[in-house]
Amino acid sequence: MPEGRPTGSFLHATRREKDAAYEPHDNHDEGLEEVVGNVTSLDREESIAAVTKLWEMTALTRRNCKANQIALADLGGITLMLDYAVARTNGQPTTDDEDAANMALLVLENLSSNVQLHREMAQNTSLLAFLVAVMSKQQQRLIRSNAAKVLVNLTFSSPQLQDFVARAGAVPAALDLLRESEPALVRQGAWLLSHLTAGQGCMARETLGAQLDVLECLRDMLAYSEDPITKARVCELVCNLARGDAESHTKLVRVGVVPMLLKLIDPGTDHRHAPEVVAPALLALAALVAAGGMSVVGGAELESRLVPHLAGILDYSNLVTGDSELSQVLMAAHTLIFALAPFVAKGKALAGITGLPNHVKELLQESGYISFQQSLSVLGLEQPQYVAASLGKDLGGPHCFVANATHQVNVELLPLLRHDNAHMVTNACARLYQIATCLREHPEGRLVLTNGSLVVALRDLLDSEHSDVLQAALSLVDALGGIPELVPLLVDSGIMDAVNSLSDQQPVAALASDQRRALHAGSAAPNTTEEPLPAQVPHVENPQPPSPSANGNRGDNVESRNDPLIKLLAERTLVTMFLAQIQGHYQENILVHDGQGQ
Repeated sequence: MPEGRPTGSFLHATRREKDAAYEPHDNHDEGLEEVVGNVTSLDREESIAAVTKLWEMTALTRRNCKANQIALADLGGITLMLDYAVARTNGQPTTDDEDAANMALLVLENLSSNVQLHREMAQNTSLLAFLVAVMSKQQQRLIRSNAAKVLVNLTFSSPQLQDFVARAGAVPAALDLLRESEPALVRQGAWLLSHLTAGQGCMARETLGAQLDVLECLRDMLAYSEDPITKARVCELVCNLARGDAESHTKLVRVGVVPMLLKLIDPGTDHRHAPEVVAPALLALAALVAAGGMSVVGGAELESRLVPHLAGILDYSNLVTGDSELSQVLMAAHTLIFALAPFVAKGKALAGITGLPNHVKELLQESGYISFQQSLSVLGLEQPQYVAASLGKDLGGPHCFVANATHQVNVELLPLLRHDNAHMVTNACARLYQIATCLREHPEGRLVLTNGSLVVALRDLLDSEHSDVLQAALSLVDALGGIPELVPLLVDSGIMDAVNSLSDQQPVAALASDQRRALHAGSAAPNTTEEPLPAQVPHVENPQPPSPSANGNRGDNVESRNDPLIKLLAERTLVTMFLAQIQGHYQENILVHDGQGQ
């Protein structure tokens, strides 16, 4: 196998950077057809050299890799590499045979990184069957690991493709990797399982959540794994399982994952964990709290241990630096605060939101809504001063930060909201969330965010079946929904209706409709005395298990209603937009933002 091949986190980062930075070239390499023909040569050395050449031509570090990948697929390269790998692994393969098969898998790995080929590859039952088989039965570590990498690539974008892979038997095969002693295999097993459980209402969540030995294995990996990527993927897996069946999050708590997650987010440790670990750990805790409440995840003991961690996290994640992982930490920390505050606030007197009419205050009190400022107060936290340390390119001038933000929003981030890679989308949402946090109170900064293209892209994201994409999109909508100038755009684009559908609260639908009519009229304040505000769900004692559709994924938003974290964020977002409308109608300087702590 060629030396120096990018692997692990570097490979993932390389794929993200190249997808964002390079446009695919129109022309593939000359001579590709000849190389493909040499793969079937009877000369063994010539055949192996041809496969190696195909790997080089389709490698992600090559500028025209996408064109070569598409051209190779058009020439039947997927089936060719599959047949080649099968032939080399049948019977009693020699070391040379295994190396040749592994090289074919590397070519398939390159092809699987191209989203234009995903559906074709994920629907190739022969390919999936082979990959699953070698993951479970092949002895050579590299072959097993690279087979898993192909499946990881195929499942990073679409829950439908995740379902194709799961139906082929990838879940038990990934569990086999999870139980191996070799760290590289464990990493790929955790990575694949985190993808297979990412879809709303997917069957893999119930399958894994019911297996106590699997949950104990996840706990041990959180405690003892020395690989940050593995820890991050396991945190994502725990978060996904907590979103599913009611028994899953209860079992997760019983096996002891909460103390392990707390250690991962402790900012006071000598070896602070990387942001890519802290962010999913925070979301996993938020999902556990939203699903089961404080009594399930530790009550006062959890509060006393968690709050100091959150204070430290808010202090080091308040910089807009262009670091997507750090932005994810800030957004995840706010999400956890949203989930914790209603339980801690029970029985405590809260200072009301100032500047609101009395009848609106009464409705808010009845609904159980808690603003971000109130949430910080009941948790004993202080809001940090958000600092825009770097906003894109330094364009100079007295208002360069606005120009920088405009460049970052319009040029760098907006295109990524339509990316096929779910991780790219959530990173873009997190960075936009952090920019909104810093600029929301600045008049010129607000204009940067009043962007019709941004609103349209967000509306499309709310139809996603990917849990992380939904969570990030809802958090961003909440951030933007606190800006009165943006609310008409959110309503007209259908975002309010989409959020209402995710919250699954009929009174919310009536409220949203009422607010929409008032906005379109452009005059009197909405009649808030007729329709109650949606109550934020402070506790879900017995959430109903998801009812997967035939393909194991969300259908007509049915399963998403049983995701407690999505439900919580959707309901808060609706109230945020409602309060922003009130602010616009009454022209009051009131504290309405719920997601940025303004």
